[in-house]
Amino acid sequence: MPEDTHGMDRRRLLSRLGGDFQLDAARRVARSMSRDVATVLVFLEINRANVAALAASREPIAEPHAGVPGLPPDHMREPVSIYLAARNLGMPYETTRRHVKKLTQIDLCETVPGGVIIPARAFLDPRLMAMAAENWAATVEFVQAAGRLGVSASGLRQPASPDQFRQVNRAVSAYCLETACHMSRVMDLEPLAVLILRAVNLANVRHLTQDPDAALALAGLADILPDAERRPISVYGLAKYLLLPCETVRRSLLQLEAKGLVRRDKGGLIVPAEVVARPAVVAGIAELVALTEILLSDLAAAGLAYQPDS
Repeated sequence: MPEDTHGMDRRRLLSRLGGDFQLDAARRVARSMSRDVATVLVFLEINRANVAALAASREPIAEPHAGVPGLPPDHMREPVSIYLAARNLGMPYETTRRHVKKLTQIDLCETVPGGVIIPARAFLDPRLMAMAAENWAATVEFVQAAGRLGVSASGLRQPASPDQFRQVNRAVSAYCLETACHMSRVMDLEPLAVLILRAVNLANVRHLTQDPDAALALAGLADILPDAERRPISVYGLAKYLLLPCETVRRSLLQLEAKGLVRRDKGGLIVPAEVVARPAVVAGIAELVALTEILLSDLAAAGLAYQPDS
Protein backbone atom coordinates (compact mmCIF):
# COMPACT_ATOMS: atom_id res chain seq x y z
CA MET A 1 0.00 0.00 0.00
CA PRO A 2 1.34 3.51 -0.77
CA GLU A 3 2.62 5.27 2.29
CA ASP A 4 0.71 8.12 3.91
CA THR A 5 3.57 10.45 4.68
CA HIS A 6 1.64 12.39 7.33
CA GLY A 7 -0.11 9.55 9.19
CA MET A 8 -3.68 10.76 8.68
CA ASP A 9 -6.79 9.52 6.89
CA ARG A 10 -6.65 10.79 3.30
CA ARG A 11 -9.07 8.37 1.68
CA ARG A 12 -11.70 10.86 0.54
CA LEU A 13 -8.97 13.17 -0.75
CA LEU A 14 -7.42 10.32 -2.72
CA SER A 15 -10.87 9.35 -4.01
CA ARG A 16 -11.36 12.87 -5.36
CA LEU A 17 -7.93 12.95 -6.98
CA GLY A 18 -8.45 9.50 -8.48
CA GLY A 19 -11.94 10.38 -9.70
CA ASP A 20 -10.76 13.50 -11.51
CA PHE A 21 -7.87 11.53 -13.00
CA GLN A 22 -10.18 8.70 -14.15
CA LEU A 23 -12.70 10.99 -15.83
CA ASP A 24 -10.04 13.15 -17.47
CA ALA A 25 -8.35 10.03 -18.86
CA ALA A 26 -11.66 8.81 -20.30
CA ARG A 27 -12.28 12.23 -21.83
CA ARG A 28 -8.86 12.24 -23.47
CA VAL A 29 -9.52 8.88 -25.11
CA ALA A 30 -12.99 10.02 -26.20
CA ARG A 31 -11.59 13.18 -27.79
CA SER A 32 -8.95 11.19 -29.64
CA MET A 33 -11.67 8.99 -31.14
CA SER A 34 -14.24 11.76 -31.63
CA ARG A 35 -16.59 9.55 -29.63
CA ASP A 36 -18.20 9.63 -26.17
CA VAL A 37 -17.08 8.09 -22.90
CA ALA A 38 -19.46 5.12 -23.26
CA THR A 39 -17.60 4.06 -26.42
CA VAL A 40 -14.35 4.48 -24.49
CA LEU A 41 -15.48 1.94 -21.87
CA VAL A 42 -16.20 -0.63 -24.59
CA PHE A 43 -12.82 0.07 -26.23
CA LEU A 44 -10.99 -0.38 -22.92
CA GLU A 45 -12.86 -3.58 -22.04
CA ILE A 46 -12.14 -5.21 -25.41
CA ASN A 47 -8.46 -4.31 -25.16
CA ARG A 48 -8.28 -5.49 -21.53
CA ALA A 49 -9.67 -8.88 -22.52
CA ASN A 50 -7.37 -9.09 -25.56
CA VAL A 51 -4.17 -8.65 -23.55
CA ALA A 52 -5.20 -9.84 -20.05
CA ALA A 53 -2.93 -12.90 -20.11
CA LEU A 54 0.02 -10.90 -21.41
CA ALA A 55 -0.45 -8.11 -18.87
CA ALA A 56 -0.63 -10.60 -15.99
CA SER A 57 2.73 -12.19 -16.86
CA ARG A 58 4.83 -8.98 -16.75
CA GLU A 59 7.23 -10.70 -19.15
CA PRO A 60 8.55 -8.60 -22.04
CA ILE A 61 6.51 -9.14 -25.19
CA ALA A 62 8.70 -11.23 -27.45
CA GLU A 63 7.14 -10.10 -30.73
CA PRO A 64 6.27 -6.40 -30.41
CA HIS A 65 4.16 -5.00 -33.24
CA ALA A 66 6.22 -2.90 -35.67
CA GLY A 67 9.10 -3.10 -33.20
CA VAL A 68 7.26 -0.98 -30.62
CA PRO A 69 8.15 -2.14 -27.06
CA GLY A 70 5.19 -3.54 -25.15
CA LEU A 71 2.78 -3.57 -28.11
CA PRO A 72 1.66 -7.17 -28.82
CA PRO A 73 0.79 -8.11 -32.42
CA ASP A 74 -2.70 -9.23 -33.34
CA HIS A 75 -1.99 -12.97 -33.23
CA MET A 76 -1.08 -12.62 -29.53
CA ARG A 77 -4.38 -10.91 -28.71
CA GLU A 78 -7.17 -13.08 -27.32
CA PRO A 79 -10.49 -12.29 -29.05
CA VAL A 80 -13.50 -11.56 -26.85
CA SER A 81 -17.16 -11.95 -27.77
CA ILE A 82 -19.42 -8.91 -27.67
CA TYR A 83 -21.65 -10.83 -25.26
CA LEU A 84 -18.78 -11.36 -22.81
CA ALA A 85 -17.59 -7.76 -23.13
CA ALA A 86 -21.14 -6.58 -22.38
CA ARG A 87 -21.39 -8.89 -19.36
CA ASN A 88 -18.03 -7.74 -17.98
CA LEU A 89 -19.10 -4.11 -18.34
CA GLY A 90 -22.59 -4.63 -16.94
CA MET A 91 -23.85 -3.01 -20.14
CA PRO A 92 -26.77 -4.21 -22.31
CA TYR A 93 -25.70 -6.37 -25.24
CA GLU A 94 -27.32 -4.15 -27.87
CA THR A 95 -25.68 -1.03 -26.41
CA THR A 96 -22.29 -2.74 -26.43
CA ARG A 97 -22.83 -3.96 -29.99
CA ARG A 98 -23.61 -0.41 -31.17
CA HIS A 99 -20.39 0.88 -29.64
CA VAL A 100 -18.40 -1.95 -31.22
CA LYS A 101 -19.88 -0.95 -34.58
CA LYS A 102 -18.77 2.66 -34.01
CA LEU A 103 -15.24 1.50 -33.18
CA THR A 104 -15.16 -0.75 -36.25
CA GLN A 105 -16.26 2.11 -38.50
CA ILE A 106 -13.25 4.19 -37.42
CA ASP A 107 -10.87 1.20 -37.75
CA LEU A 108 -10.23 0.86 -34.02
CA CYS A 109 -11.86 -2.56 -33.71
CA GLU A 110 -11.82 -5.67 -35.87
CA THR A 111 -13.88 -8.86 -36.01
CA VAL A 112 -11.75 -12.02 -36.09
CA PRO A 113 -12.49 -15.71 -35.50
CA GLY A 114 -13.65 -16.00 -31.90
CA GLY A 115 -14.77 -12.43 -31.39
CA VAL A 116 -13.37 -8.91 -31.64
CA ILE A 117 -9.99 -7.34 -30.99
CA ILE A 118 -8.48 -3.90 -30.82
CA PRO A 119 -5.79 -4.38 -33.50
CA ALA A 120 -2.22 -3.38 -32.76
CA ARG A 121 -2.27 -0.86 -35.60
CA ALA A 122 -4.92 1.12 -33.69
CA PHE A 123 -2.35 2.08 -31.08
CA LEU A 124 -0.08 3.54 -33.76
CA ASP A 125 -2.89 5.76 -35.03
CA PRO A 126 -1.58 9.34 -34.66
CA ARG A 127 -4.73 10.31 -32.71
CA LEU A 128 -4.22 7.59 -30.11
CA MET A 129 -0.47 8.16 -29.96
CA ALA A 130 -1.05 11.84 -29.18
CA MET A 131 -3.61 10.84 -26.55
CA ALA A 132 -1.17 8.38 -24.98
CA ALA A 133 1.45 11.14 -24.71
CA GLU A 134 -1.10 13.40 -22.99
CA ASN A 135 -2.04 10.50 -20.73
CA TRP A 136 1.59 10.03 -19.72
CA ALA A 137 1.97 13.71 -18.78
CA ALA A 138 -1.31 13.66 -16.83
CA THR A 139 -0.24 10.49 -15.00
CA VAL A 140 3.05 12.07 -13.95
CA GLU A 141 1.13 15.07 -12.60
CA PHE A 142 -1.39 12.81 -10.79
CA VAL A 143 1.45 10.93 -9.06
CA GLN A 144 3.07 14.24 -8.09
CA ALA A 145 -0.22 15.73 -6.86
CA ALA A 146 -0.91 12.68 -4.69
CA GLY A 147 2.63 12.82 -3.33
CA ARG A 148 2.42 16.51 -2.50
CA LEU A 149 -0.77 15.83 -0.55
CA GLY A 150 0.86 13.01 1.39
CA VAL A 151 0.21 9.77 -0.52
CA SER A 152 3.16 8.12 -2.21
CA ALA A 153 4.38 4.73 -3.41
CA SER A 154 8.00 5.83 -3.77
CA GLY A 155 9.21 2.94 -1.64
CA LEU A 156 7.99 0.48 -4.29
CA ARG A 157 9.69 2.17 -7.20
CA GLN A 158 11.56 -0.10 -9.65
CA PRO A 159 13.91 0.79 -12.50
CA ALA A 160 12.05 1.74 -15.67
CA SER A 161 11.77 -1.01 -18.28
CA PRO A 162 12.12 -0.45 -22.06
CA ASP A 163 8.32 -0.53 -22.42
CA GLN A 164 7.62 1.76 -19.45
CA PHE A 165 5.45 4.08 -21.54
CA ARG A 166 3.05 1.29 -22.48
CA GLN A 167 3.14 -0.28 -19.01
CA VAL A 168 2.01 3.03 -17.53
CA ASN A 169 -0.71 3.57 -20.13
CA ARG A 170 -1.93 -0.01 -19.66
CA ALA A 171 -2.11 0.45 -15.87
CA VAL A 172 -4.06 3.67 -16.27
CA SER A 173 -6.49 2.08 -18.74
CA ALA A 174 -7.08 -0.84 -16.38
CA TYR A 175 -7.68 1.58 -13.50
CA CYS A 176 -10.21 3.67 -15.45
CA LEU A 177 -12.12 0.56 -16.46
CA GLU A 178 -12.01 -1.23 -13.11
CA THR A 179 -13.10 1.81 -11.08
CA ALA A 180 -16.11 2.33 -13.37
CA CYS A 181 -17.09 -1.34 -13.24
CA HIS A 182 -16.56 -1.50 -9.48
CA MET A 183 -18.93 1.39 -8.79
CA SER A 184 -21.37 -0.05 -11.32
CA ARG A 185 -21.58 -3.20 -9.19
CA VAL A 186 -21.74 -1.32 -5.88
CA MET A 187 -24.43 1.12 -7.04
CA ASP A 188 -26.34 -1.32 -9.28
CA LEU A 189 -26.06 1.11 -12.20
CA GLU A 190 -24.82 0.91 -15.76
CA PRO A 191 -21.20 2.13 -16.12
CA LEU A 192 -22.24 5.26 -18.01
CA ALA A 193 -24.64 6.26 -15.22
CA VAL A 194 -21.79 5.70 -12.75
CA LEU A 195 -19.52 8.06 -14.70
CA ILE A 196 -22.27 10.67 -14.78
CA LEU A 197 -22.90 10.30 -11.04
CA ARG A 198 -19.20 10.57 -10.30
CA ALA A 199 -18.85 13.59 -12.58
CA VAL A 200 -21.66 15.38 -10.73
CA ASN A 201 -20.12 14.67 -7.33
CA LEU A 202 -16.64 15.70 -8.41
CA ALA A 203 -17.95 18.93 -9.94
CA ASN A 204 -19.69 19.66 -6.61
CA VAL A 205 -16.41 19.39 -4.67
CA ARG A 206 -13.76 20.28 -7.26
CA HIS A 207 -12.97 23.54 -5.50
CA LEU A 208 -11.60 21.40 -2.66
CA THR A 209 -9.27 19.49 -4.96
CA GLN A 210 -7.94 22.75 -6.38
CA ASP A 211 -7.20 24.20 -2.93
CA PRO A 212 -4.53 22.18 -1.03
CA ASP A 213 -5.56 23.57 2.36
CA ALA A 214 -9.25 22.79 1.80
CA ALA A 215 -8.36 19.36 0.39
CA LEU A 216 -6.43 18.46 3.52
CA ALA A 217 -9.12 19.88 5.82
CA LEU A 218 -11.66 17.48 4.31
CA ALA A 219 -9.37 14.57 3.52
CA GLY A 220 -10.78 11.70 5.59
CA LEU A 221 -13.53 9.24 4.80
CA ALA A 222 -15.70 10.79 7.53
CA ASP A 223 -15.21 14.32 6.16
CA ILE A 224 -18.25 15.11 3.99
CA LEU A 225 -18.94 18.53 2.46
CA PRO A 226 -22.43 19.76 3.39
CA ASP A 227 -24.97 20.46 0.63
CA ALA A 228 -24.80 24.23 1.11
CA GLU A 229 -21.10 24.20 0.16
CA ARG A 230 -21.47 21.94 -2.88
CA ARG A 231 -21.19 23.68 -6.24
CA PRO A 232 -23.92 22.52 -8.63
CA ILE A 233 -23.31 21.63 -12.28
CA SER A 234 -25.81 22.11 -15.09
CA VAL A 235 -26.99 19.35 -17.40
CA TYR A 236 -25.35 21.20 -20.29
CA GLY A 237 -22.06 21.57 -18.38
CA LEU A 238 -22.14 17.88 -17.47
CA ALA A 239 -22.80 16.81 -21.07
CA LYS A 240 -20.03 19.08 -22.36
CA TYR A 241 -17.56 17.77 -19.77
CA LEU A 242 -18.30 14.12 -20.56
CA LEU A 243 -18.55 14.68 -24.35
CA LEU A 244 -22.05 13.20 -24.30
CA PRO A 245 -25.30 14.29 -25.98
CA CYS A 246 -27.53 16.24 -23.57
CA GLU A 247 -30.36 13.76 -24.13
CA THR A 248 -28.13 10.84 -23.11
CA VAL A 249 -27.19 12.68 -19.92
CA ARG A 250 -30.82 13.55 -19.18
CA ARG A 251 -31.92 9.93 -19.53
CA SER A 252 -29.27 8.75 -17.08
CA LEU A 253 -30.10 11.58 -14.68
CA LEU A 254 -33.73 10.47 -14.56
CA GLN A 255 -32.54 7.05 -13.34
CA LEU A 256 -30.17 8.61 -10.82
CA GLU A 257 -32.88 10.95 -9.50
CA ALA A 258 -35.34 8.08 -9.22
CA LYS A 259 -32.82 6.27 -6.99
CA GLY A 260 -32.32 9.42 -4.91
CA LEU A 261 -28.65 9.67 -5.91
CA VAL A 262 -28.81 13.10 -7.56
CA ARG A 263 -30.88 16.15 -6.72
CA ARG A 264 -31.68 19.25 -8.74
CA ASP A 265 -30.71 22.26 -6.69
CA LYS A 266 -30.59 25.97 -7.38
CA GLY A 267 -28.03 26.34 -10.14
CA GLY A 268 -27.91 22.70 -11.20
CA LEU A 269 -27.27 19.18 -9.97
CA ILE A 270 -25.72 17.92 -6.76
CA VAL A 271 -25.04 14.58 -5.13
CA PRO A 272 -26.42 15.25 -1.62
CA ALA A 273 -24.19 14.74 1.41
CA GLU A 274 -26.71 12.16 2.64
CA VAL A 275 -25.93 9.98 -0.40
CA VAL A 276 -22.17 10.30 0.08
CA ALA A 277 -22.61 9.25 3.73
CA ARG A 278 -24.57 6.06 2.99
CA PRO A 279 -22.72 3.01 4.36
CA ALA A 280 -22.71 1.24 0.98
CA VAL A 281 -21.32 4.33 -0.74
CA VAL A 282 -18.67 4.84 1.95
CA ALA A 283 -17.61 1.20 1.58
CA GLY A 284 -17.50 1.63 -2.19
CA ILE A 285 -15.32 4.73 -1.86
CA ALA A 286 -12.94 2.87 0.46
CA GLU A 287 -12.58 0.17 -2.20
CA LEU A 288 -12.05 2.80 -4.91
CA VAL A 289 -9.26 4.23 -2.79
CA ALA A 290 -7.74 0.75 -2.58
CA LEU A 291 -7.82 0.56 -6.40
CA THR A 292 -6.14 3.98 -6.57
CA GLU A 293 -3.44 2.79 -4.18
CA ILE A 294 -2.92 -0.27 -6.38
CA LEU A 295 -2.55 2.04 -9.37
CA LEU A 296 0.13 4.07 -7.57
CA SER A 297 1.92 0.84 -6.67
CA ASP A 298 1.71 -0.44 -10.28
CA LEU A 299 3.06 2.86 -11.57
CA ALA A 300 5.93 2.69 -9.09
CA ALA A 301 6.67 -0.87 -10.23
CA ALA A 302 6.89 0.52 -13.76
CA GLY A 303 9.36 3.16 -12.58
CA LEU A 304 6.99 6.10 -12.11
CA ALA A 305 6.68 7.39 -8.53
CA TYR A 306 6.52 10.63 -6.59
CA GLN A 307 9.64 12.75 -6.61
CA PRO A 308 9.62 15.71 -4.20
CA ASP A 309 9.90 19.06 -5.94
CA SER A 310 13.43 20.38 -5.88
